[in-house]
Amino acid sequence: MGSVKETKEREGKLAVTWCKDNFLIANTDKFQAMLTDPCRLNERDTKCDLMIQGATIDSSDHISLFAVDIDRNLLFKNHIGKICKKARKRVAVITHFCNLVLIKVKLQIY
Repeated sequence: MGSVKETKEREGKLAVTWCKDNFLIANTDKFQAMLTDPCRLNERDTKCDLMIQGATIDSSDHISLFAVDIDRNLLFKNHIGKICKKARKRVAVITHFCNLVLIKVKLQIY
């Protein structure tokens, strides 16, 4: 586990250096870490906090990339759950207002 942590910290420092060299600012507060080898991991090995440029990057069982949640087994269970929850709420609102809207308006919307 130590060599993986050292490698990731070194790569993180390289990424931050690349950003500085290209006149970009890396926001280490938004960095995320996750181990993704479910065959070799047990529960105690899932935490591997990294230290990059003086900032501690907490590792977790799932991360969010471009509003898509991915867990350490590279599944989308959390993401699908969030999408289903949003859809349920929207359907509930439509169902609630269904009886309040006139048939002409419903046909125009449809």
